[in-house]
Amino acid sequence: MKKVYIYLYEQSVLWEVVLFMNFLKATGHHVFILADEEEITTFEGMKVKADYLSDEVNPKDIDALVITGGDITKIKKRERLNEVILSVHRE
Repeated sequence: MKKVYIYLYEQSVLWEVVLFMNFLKATGHHVFILADEEEITTFEGMKVKADYLSDEVNPKDIDALVITGGDITKIKKRERLNEVILSVHRE
């Protein structure tokens, strides 16, 4: 079973992820929400609590990292997220 982390951020688009998450869970994958804050509000107005914060996650525990759609200008300069992406990509 793979550990899939889905990165959500303020105003990220949740509807793009819901079916994907369902498929992953139905096929036996472990799915976790990763964010920079404990709770974020999506574009649709839903409040979502993170399973892990980007500052505390160990990139070696991540088999796959999914970054949702939305306004990426909110995340493109986040150093810790970039470190996690690069570390996961190297594995």
